Amino acid sequence: MTYKNIKICACLAAAMCSCFAAGCAGSDKKDTSSALTTTAPVIESKADTADTDNSVVQAESAADESSQAEPKKEFTPGEGLEKTAALFSGAYTYKTEVTYSDEAAGNVSEVTQASDGKNFYQNNKSVTESGFAEDFTYLRSGDKSYYIDNNTSAFTSKTSAEELNIYQAIIDQQLDVTSTHIPEDTEGCKVEEYTYTGDTYITVYDLYFSKKTGDIKKYTATYITEGDDDIIQTVKVKEITDSADEKLFDTDFTEDMTDFDNISEDTRLGFCQGVCATYNISTDDMYKMDITTDDLKKISFDKFFELVCTYAKPKK
Repeated sequence: MTYKNIKICACLAAAMCSCFAAGCAGSDKKDTSSALTTTAPVIESKADTADTDNSVVQAESAADESSQAEPKKEFTPGEGLEKTAALFSGAYTYKTEVTYSDEAAGNVSEVTQASDGKNFYQNNKSVTESGFAEDFTYLRSGDKSYYIDNNTSAFTSKTSAEELNIYQAIIDQQLDVTSTHIPEDTEGCKVEEYTYTGDTYITVYDLYFSKKTGDIKKYTATYITEGDDDIIQTVKVKEITDSADEKLFDTDFTEDMTDFDNISEDTRLGFCQGVCATYNISTDDMYKMDITTDDLKKISFDKFFELVCTYAKPKK
């Protein structure tokens, strides 16, 4: 999984929870924190003040009439979506396999989410036919949040680990119920479609449910932006249970890993140089991201993680 798609994976779900969509660090997508509805623009007149005021009144009146003529349809979640979202209301373990249309067919990300109703855990582990395999974890335990890079055995406690539940987010944001993207071949499943329309992008979610049991089997998220090729994220559901292993929420790992936020500049430099040597990241690779060796003394965890995800090669 590329660094871009790592961010999209997290942001697609977080998008609807906080309405910032793919405006996350490391993504090219624009922030879309504005409301889903827009106000009709005011048309200014070059005439005198009275005419200007009259134009404004007319424009506002037309906008009001248009709003009254086409009220937003009441949102009613489909049976499959409502049933699935309810599974995340308490303790659960949720395992999926994620692929992207712009990556090699053999590249798969195995994602495990778990919650005991209070704490939250998510691990993303990529499986590749060749190349570097990412392995990172988000953890919210008690009042602390961590982002952990398991390959480098380092963590930061500054990154918030929000619970990413795409099903409840669709309900909370009352996305438009659509059917324009549902394929002819639904793989023997019943499909429910929901669409989020931003200022510069559209995300279409197609949820596939078993016709026999109503259980979620997979969903696709088609990410459409102006001037870019569509990226399709396919998420196959491997397991959903109503319990979680409490060991996942332990913070004992901090004793054996590097606390990236709380090491000296010299220690950070040595640590980063060691990781670069281990994963064959050259100074030329660093320069492509405008990073010099001296920068490694003060580099942020997020920036260094981006460097590793982008240029790391398998260990020799």
